[in-house]
Amino acid sequence: RALPPSRSVRASKSLMQVPAAIAGAAAALGRRRRRRIASIGIAVTAAVLMAAGWHSLTGSAKPDAPVQATVPASAVAVLDPAPAAASNQIYPTPSADERSGNLQAAFAALWQSERRVDKARALSIWNACVPVFLGAGTQAPSLQRAIAGLPSDPRYDTQRSAYADLFGRCKQFYGDSNADLSARTSQLHRSGLNGDAVTSARLAADAAARGDMVSARSLAAQSLASGEPYELFELAGTASRLLAADATPQQRGTAMLQDLALPLAACELGLDCQLNSLLAVRLCAFEALCEGTVQDRLRGKYAPDIAPANLAPEVARLVAIVGGAGRAERGSAQRASQAYFSP
Repeated sequence: RALPPSRSVRASKSLMQVPAAIAGAAAALGRRRRRRIASIGIAVTAAVLMAAGWHSLTGSAKPDAPVQATVPASAVAVLDPAPAAASNQIYPTPSADERSGNLQAAFAALWQSERRVDKARALSIWNACVPVFLGAGTQAPSLQRAIAGLPSDPRYDTQRSAYADLFGRCKQFYGDSNADLSARTSQLHRSGLNGDAVTSARLAADAAARGDMVSARSLAAQSLASGEPYELFELAGTASRLLAADATPQQRGTAMLQDLALPLAACELGLDCQLNSLLAVRLCAFEALCEGTVQDRLRGKYAPDIAPANLAPEVARLVAIVGGAGRAERGSAQRASQAYFSP
């Protein structure tokens, strides 16, 4: 059960995850290019700031009257061509054990990669470690800075422990001065603005927020077709963002199902969702989602009213789209991904 919302730290928002792709940004010219870069700036700024205050996204902050939606058995339209059987293939990424006590090493390994999705993961590690604990002025980074706003209520002890765990994993970052850490944060922020560390999923969310649903669907399909577990994780919430204002209850139910299935499929495809994973620690520390498995916590965050029995087929179908099709049949995966986010 999620903890009650804290009155604590109300800062500006970050991700792993969140808060990807900038395919074609360099080719776009003039006014269109400026709009694209501006949009990237909005997305990346949100990602950098979210880390400093993921506290405000507590798992218990649910709507007073959640949508009562009927989830269709088939979830969404049947894809054509049908994807191959799921293989649970884990796509290769640089060696970066985010469960280790040295997140600085994980960050360095990912940041050296040529792939934008790896750089986005690296940026999410930095955001979880540096802005959250960085002291004011010349004060050294400290655990107290992160937990000072949490109520003294014992129900928050688990959340405080998660912050302590995270602080311990991040301590190798803190050998540099505050000035150096702040300068590096700005440098990484600029890399995101330049498109080096932003996922297609995050750009899809940004496009949907500004009402450009055509671009949002294209970017979401690109993210899904990439087959990257971290892309799928960051796609959570996209299906609901793509809904029309006059969407039917059935359509809203389908979107809720998709939004939860995406991060669960990411776990199936290789995202580290173990209880000692960085994701588990972040969900507890930043969102007060501390009980149960990571999958249980994700269900509580995105769609607490959806029965697990309705989820399994949708998760398996997503795994089939991005895993079973394989890179040798990427054209099939692209078509399936486009159909998945079609209106």
